[in-house]
Amino acid sequence: MASPAVSVTIVLHNSADFLLECLAALRNDVRSGLAEIIAVDNASPDDSPEIVVREIPEATLLRCSTNLGFAGGCNRAWPHTRGRYWMLLNPDVVLPTGALRRLVAWMEARPGLGLGTPEIVDAAGHSSATARRFPSIWLSLLELSRIHLLIPRRVRARMFLGRYVSSRGHELEADWVPAAALLARREAIATAGLLPEEFFMYGEDVLWCWRIKQAGWAVAVNGDVRALHREGGSALRTWGNREALRRRVTGGYLACRAIRGSAYAWIHAGICATAMALEANHPGRCQETRQRAREMVSVYLQLLRGAEDRLAR
Repeated sequence: MASPAVSVTIVLHNSADFLLECLAALRNDVRSGLAEIIAVDNASPDDSPEIVVREIPEATLLRCSTNLGFAGGCNRAWPHTRGRYWMLLNPDVVLPTGALRRLVAWMEARPGLGLGTPEIVDAAGHSSATARRFPSIWLSLLELSRIHLLIPRRVRARMFLGRYVSSRGHELEADWVPAAALLARREAIATAGLLPEEFFMYGEDVLWCWRIKQAGWAVAVNGDVRALHREGGSALRTWGNREALRRRVTGGYLACRAIRGSAYAWIHAGICATAMALEANHPGRCQETRQRAREMVSVYLQLLRGAEDRLAR
């Protein structure tokens, strides 16, 4: 039997709410032979594994007795993959029709591209800032001081990426991209290794992209393909808004520390805490934005006090 072009790994944990739509978008690709699915039951408390078996019987289901985290769950699937490309797909992401075939053709045409992703959008069609920069003290200081507003818009977009630029309709190289719908070339994985399992959830995509780029591969967004992400579906069901936010901030800090070193990460966290403190007291911000900023300040202050190991658990 011929090997598929893409091995799609979906890590399951409290994923039932959005899983049906995710799987429906993959069914034709699986049955045409383009893709295979390796689903990892990360000790899910709901019926996510049964949904996979029922909806796509051709899928391989791997069961874990404990929750290995996102990176651990993905890595559990790796020995079972057969495709030239490995896609990490969140169960709350829906790929448009033909997306896998178009992404594979794009990667085939770019042999130096190690990691690629479609543009990620929310339910309203707004971009979620898919192309991102690694944590930077200097870029964060420019934002904090508002000096970045003096930089011409096009130059600012190239410098900062993130919310300053949209990849819609074109390709955009990035430092890192979220692992919501990430397509990895097998040769790039062979040179840079698997996802860092020391990150339970959040931050592992930043460090993995760093290692891929350090190994000489490019990371990019294909803005011609747009994937819907109902962000945080599983995380919100498992932890709630506040805890998911805490883990996201902590994961970003730990990734910065792994890439730049402890002193750099500490200074960067201090700048971020200051920026969030200003947001929390900004009269022009809505109550929800100010409350979210206050919660982020609280997490950053704990990180600055050296509580990162406790917060990461």
